[in-house]
Amino acid sequence: VGALSLTASRLAFNAPGLGHRSLSSASRRLVVRHAEGGGHGVPKGSAVSQENMDPEILAFREHQKNAPRLSFAEEARTLVDSTVSGVMSTISSRPGLEGFPAGSVVFFASDEQGRPIFSFSSMSGHTADLKKNEKASLTIMAPGFASPA
Repeated sequence: VGALSLTASRLAFNAPGLGHRSLSSASRRLVVRHAEGGGHGVPKGSAVSQENMDPEILAFREHQKNAPRLSFAEEARTLVDSTVSGVMSTISSRPGLEGFPAGSVVFFASDEQGRPIFSFSSMSGHTADLKKNEKASLTIMAPGFASPA
């Protein structure tokens, strides 16, 4: 466990194996806010604070706490079955880019168990990548998902 020290103009930490390090100004603000009990908390008088929340939204949240949920596997199968495209990330086999991540937009169908089924062209870069290294990931978004930001 490292030690954190705060002075008027400088915030630093001392961690075993890392020695004495200064933190960036953004990190300093975060640590100071956290130490003051702030951070990502919503101020009490804010329009989006718990005390100012619409009663209908509060009732919905309370209902959701006890509502039945799909298992993780069922949720994943449902997500795969609800869309037809995603981004497949592979480990590049292209000369000069070997070992780096590579992403390709791919289309797929799902079988009766919710597993994605692909049809790859021998001309596609991700096909060559997969022939050399089978490791891959597939990122898909739920229908209607616009942006993570």
